[in-house]
Amino acid sequence: MTGTKPCDVHRSKVTIGIYMTDRLSKSSRRHPPRLLAFVTSRPAFEITFPILERLHQRGRVAPHLVLRSRLRDRDPRYGQVVHDSGISASWQTTGRIEILGLASYWLADAVYAHVDPLAQFKRVRLRDRALKASGCPLFYIQHGMIQWGVNRPKKGALDYYADRILLWTNPGSDMLSQTMTEAARAKVREVGFVKANPLSPHHDTERVRGELSGFRKRVLICHKFGQEKRRFSTEMLAGAYAWIGELADRHADVLFVLRGHRGRGHDQRDALDRATEQAHPNVIISKQGKGLLGSTNMHDVMEVCDSVISHPSTVVLDAIYEDRPVAVLNNTDDLLNDLPNINSAEDLEAFIEHPEVSESGMAALRSDYGEIDRNLDRAAEVIEEHMLSRMS
Repeated sequence: MTGTKPCDVHRSKVTIGIYMTDRLSKSSRRHPPRLLAFVTSRPAFEITFPILERLHQRGRVAPHLVLRSRLRDRDPRYGQVVHDSGISASWQTTGRIEILGLASYWLADAVYAHVDPLAQFKRVRLRDRALKASGCPLFYIQHGMIQWGVNRPKKGALDYYADRILLWTNPGSDMLSQTMTEAARAKVREVGFVKANPLSPHHDTERVRGELSGFRKRVLICHKFGQEKRRFSTEMLAGAYAWIGELADRHADVLFVLRGHRGRGHDQRDALDRATEQAHPNVIISKQGKGLLGSTNMHDVMEVCDSVISHPSTVVLDAIYEDRPVAVLNNTDDLLNDLPNINSAEDLEAFIEHPEVSESGMAALRSDYGEIDRNLDRAAEVIEEHMLSRMS
């Protein structure tokens, strides 16, 4: 759909399959082979669009994106970057995406996704069942730095439907033997960190940066309190807000931006958010539709902050690749042992004043996960090799 406007793509009425004008059966496939991907969320966009854009640029595989229209409705930058890429795409409602999935897999040559119909811990969607029934090849992509069934065991070794399992790093044979069956382990390919934010800067970034210039430092704190009770208890939640409040009182010239996991609200935490923000003029709560830059992604908020503190999560890698000093809040994972660990107000205070203590740990992790531009080519090569070998 190169050359069409985003609104024109939106009006396209995809009712069955990938293309309105190309309902070829699998027996009449054309070169290049077609790769289908569904994107329904911001995190999914960041691990899907960069790879499909690279495949499109290389020209050996023809990617097609089906995206949730709400993404573009909330932030027009999504529509613009997809349009500018030249990738074939359609924008659909959530319900229509689920219906499309029931038929589209029989018309695609392969699928790219961060969900595997066999290796799941939550309910299996109809779309996932349709993928399995279709027999369409799947490229599965790791979507979290710390992920069950990849580098953390849960419910034993999992089998995977995917033809290829693309991992950011190989966690080693001992860990993989706990998370994957022998058959699944044979499908693993290490490609490096491929998650990226392809959006242009938010139009209000410079204005907000100017408004915050009166603060000596601006610190983004990303946390999972209230959302991962197994690791972070109610007591830890209350204690953390108490010492953040103490710090805000002691350092009125420092802005603290608090953001829950993926910018979501949470019943257990919302009252504390409101009380903390009201009591401290240098505390801002950032969530979907509220706070800095309104309903934007975490990268937009990170852009106007000087440093990042996060619970063990992919946010740590996001900060590293955006060159923001980062420390880990209540670290429970040995993957992050090289970074500063924050367990008290004193730890947080020391990091704010001397964020350079994170430099060596950040460099080590970036070396382990590779440079994104090269990693995108590595992932594209894995996909191309498998898809083209099936066509020969």
